[in-house]
Amino acid sequence: MNLKIKAVEHNIVYRHFSKGMRQEQVAIKKMDDKTEYLGAYLDDELIGVVGWQEISTTHIRYKTDYVKKRFRGKKIYTHLWKSRDFAIFIGNYKVISAYCTPLSINQYLKNGFTKVSKKNNITYLKKNL
Repeated sequence: MNLKIKAVEHNIVYRHFSKGMRQEQVAIKKMDDKTEYLGAYLDDELIGVVGWQEISTTHIRYKTDYVKKRFRGKKIYTHLWKSRDFAIFIGNYKVISAYCTPLSINQYLKNGFTKVSKKNNITYLKKNL
């Protein structure tokens, strides 16, 4: 498997994943100039993505985690997660938060996040650094 993780623009993320994301309750806006993304490419195909957005100088939100169904269970999400962690830890953040679907919550809990609240099958989590 020739997997590459690299930065990807919002319009590409939206074009490739918005339909699938919405079906699985992953929030994505048509226009978004605040979220940054890393994409997983298998050869030239974009197969997964993770995003983050700076809420303040000390708070960052992980968001828009998604891997195409046929590529799940192959550690692609784990590779994206680790790459995003590396990318954001150059900042001086004290808190990471996220809104999670049932598909992504286990990865967050495994990485030290705690549940704050839950509404409509979406769980809000936080991690203090």
